Order: sequence, then C-alpha cells, then structure tokens
Amino acid sequence: MLLLDEPLSNLDKNLRVQMREELKRLQHTLGLTTLFVTHDQEEAMTTADRMAVLEGGVLQQVGSAVGLFDHPANRFVAGFVGTANLVDGRITAAGEILRFEAPGLGELLLPALPDGPAQPGPAAMAFRPHQVRIQSAGLPADAAHWWIEGEIESAEFLGEF
Repeated sequence: MLLLDEPLSNLDKNLRVQMREELKRLQHTLGLTTLFVTHDQEEAMTTADRMAVLEGGVLQQVGSAVGLFDHPANRFVAGFVGTANLVDGRITAAGEILRFEAPGLGELLLPALPDGPAQPGPAAMAFRPHQVRIQSAGLPADAAHWWIEGEIESAEFLGEF
C-alpha cells in the first residue's frame, strides 16, 4: 500500500490536474492500493474509487464520490463533498409524501426518501446549486418542479458558474 499525504498541495491548478491523472494512471497500471489524504474536495472527488470523510478524526461516511455527493449521511458530509444549501426545518407528516416546514419557506410537500420512511421531527433539507433554476417573477411555472419565491441577494462570478 502507498500513502500519499497532500501530494499535490503545492502545485498550481493546471499541473495539479495533470498530476492527478498521472497518479491515477500509475495506480491502475501498477495495481497499487493507495491511501490519498487531501482536504481538497475536487482532488478527492476526481482521484478516489472510494472516499472516507472524517471530521475531527471521526469517520462520517465511506463510499464512492457519486454516492457521497448524492446521498450524504449527514450535514458535515453534505457540506464537505461539494457545495450544499442546507435549510433547517421540521418534518410534520411522513409517508409517501413528506410535509417539510421551514421558516422563510413555509410548507413544502416532497417525495418520500429513497432510504426509507422519515419520522416527524427536526430535519434539514439539502440541495445543490446546480439543481436550482432561477426565473423572473411573473413567468409561468413548470408544474414538474417545486417553485419557491425568493430574492437574489448576491452573486459571485466563478468562470463557468
């Protein structure tokens, strides 16, 4: 087994991408099991076959990058693996449809969770920025989506986003 502790941390972005690809190629060609330690989300998501997310030395979740991204086990994993918007509220009724209530949002009716039934009580809803579509007020809403009225308070240009 090979241990790599932050091996790409001092490289510029372009070289880091090239070296990630080279490390993965070497790893697969040589059949090396590698423990790759990083705090860089992008690096972890693109190099790992399986990821372990730790918080304060305590294991939070193990799985594929896609699995952790799409089905985080808790708030910490949701926030660490990509960007997530977390809304605190309560599940007031559960079944095939969840009734989720949150200050500022009101009541939302959501499909049941794929992992099994939720219980009424305190809960948080998470959604990723790429899942949001912004539309000017007054335009017709698509009935296949949930619509929440809001106001844009700030925006940040990140190149492709």
